[in-house]
Amino acid sequence: NSWLKTHGGYSGNLFVWGSVAPLGLKFSNFSTNRETMKQCVCNSGCDVILNVNNGGHWVLATGYDGSGFLVNDPGYSRSRYEFGEVVDSALLYG
Repeated sequence: NSWLKTHGGYSGNLFVWGSVAPLGLKFSNFSTNRETMKQCVCNSGCDVILNVNNGGHWVLATGYDGSGFLVNDPGYSRSRYEFGEVVDSALLYG
């Protein structure tokens, strides 16, 4: 978050998806398909950013189990979200 704030990662309160290019990542597309999200999480060249909390918060998916995604969420100190809590996702490749 600190890096994004100093490298054009935000426009107001909106995330600038192209700002991750210097990190070697490229925004591909948004997806609401759970299987697509799960496949990407397992792909070492793909990162999944999940939209949770009714669309108000984004977190990094680090894996999944039988009923939800494991995440890195320093904003809310949570380690997983149920599949039903995920509103959308952004797929990035690098």
